[in-house]
Amino acid sequence: MTHNIYDLGKTLFLLEETMSCSEEAFIRAVESAWNIVERRVVEQSSVLDGDFIAIVHHTLASGVGAKHPGNFVNEGQPTAWSVFVEEFDEYDENNILCGGDCWVLSHMYWGDYLPNLQFTVGWLCMNGVRIKHGHKPVFPPAAIHTQLRECLASAGPDSWDAESLRALTRAFREFETV
Repeated sequence: MTHNIYDLGKTLFLLEETMSCSEEAFIRAVESAWNIVERRVVEQSSVLDGDFIAIVHHTLASGVGAKHPGNFVNEGQPTAWSVFVEEFDEYDENNILCGGDCWVLSHMYWGDYLPNLQFTVGWLCMNGVRIKHGHKPVFPPAAIHTQLRECLASAGPDSWDAESLRALTRAFREFETV
């Protein structure tokens, strides 16, 4: 089954816990941010660069009326984002394919790098990493949303372990944009 970015926006709207905008506005913002991520990959530039993440966040936050658009902070938990990216860039291709990209999502979600929309920005960046390495982006099917939240919860403070999230990626479906 293939999905498009509209469907991804709908599912991210459901997973983003504190949305005060309409679903349609959120989907449009996700579509705009996704276009920026895809262009970045085509340019063969980093989708994990802090300045780029600020642009993605600005696009999303501005589109949904969230506070502090583009406010990315390098210092976070459990490490600075730039340190995380440096270590992440050392991963090999097999690690990305086996769910190593989930570390991007878990770090972005829990790291205090953004004031809001951490899940959506993390998901878009995770998929940017996937397509940059030649893999299709992934879509979290509704049937695993509860499990996804549980796995993401265990990937944060106290344990900082995204292994359960990595294992869950087998349930993510690949999607294609139209």
